[in-house]
Amino acid sequence: KHKNTANTIGAALFSSLLFFLITNFGVWLIGGLYPKTFTGLVNAYFYAIPFFRNTLMGDVFYTGLFFGGYEIMLKALKLKTQKSKVKTTT
Repeated sequence: KHKNTANTIGAALFSSLLFFLITNFGVWLIGGLYPKTFTGLVNAYFYAIPFFRNTLMGDVFYTGLFFGGYEIMLKALKLKTQKSKVKTTT
């Protein structure tokens, strides 16, 4: 019911942000790269920012590709169905 471009892009951006927060928290918590302090947690997020940019770009691109492709296919199928109905009635 709420399928539109803004909601789809918003969901992709929110998913990217959630992935960023959870995975980098996990790297800080389990990995040995950063000290188990607040500063270490901030550093884990800070040094992951360049990767987050690529995640955002990839998620928005593939969301557009998949959802846009789906909508294009729906429109093409509707058009084909309408054309076949016109041919059968004439």
